[in-house]
Amino acid sequence: MTLTRPFVTFADATLVNLKNFPGGTVMTWRWPPLAPRNGPGVWGYDQISYGNYDGGEPERTVPPIRVKAVTALRQRFRWSLSNRFGDGNVLTEFYLRSSPTDVDAKTLEIGWFLHAPNSTRRFFESSKLVGTYRDEQGRRWTVRISEKFCMFAPERPGNIASGNLDMLHALRWLTEKKLVTGEEYLWGLAIGVEPVRGLGRFTLHDWQVERS
Repeated sequence: MTLTRPFVTFADATLVNLKNFPGGTVMTWRWPPLAPRNGPGVWGYDQISYGNYDGGEPERTVPPIRVKAVTALRQRFRWSLSNRFGDGNVLTEFYLRSSPTDVDAKTLEIGWFLHAPNSTRRFFESSKLVGTYRDEQGRRWTVRISEKFCMFAPERPGNIASGNLDMLHALRWLTEKKLVTGEEYLWGLAIGVEPVRGLGRFTLHDWQVERS
């Protein structure tokens, strides 16, 4: 009798460079050639996180902090994407919660699309418009919301493959828009890729977070 391995139709893999972590992290995926028809339109979220992004026990504890008490929240990033035979969202995001202890007490998800395929753009354009946000570097972002997901995307479609994000500046803008009160808790944040279809490879060359 000959034993054969079953054919695997999908897979995700993350290769971590322990010497330079989180720099040098490589994420690859193999999924069907079309985006999923149901649900959020992606096959998951492969990510590196700072603090307690969405449950789990981080190696280095970062205590939750109320938004109104945050004095700095920024990140520096550099990434590349190989998506000739597929595509995926490059997304950095965090949740706001109503509790410093209950991971499920999410009030708002806030994310920045640094790369978005056409299917994501269609979903984004169909969501409720919040306004146009101009960050401290002069970049203009269109901001939309779908249920509890508040999304920032470059006003002109394209990639932001490196740079800085001052997320506290954006939180203060969202406070002016009455989407954030300041009483919510910030636990952690993440950066990574949401596979949408086919084959792809995401490399996080550099990621540094400052929060206080």
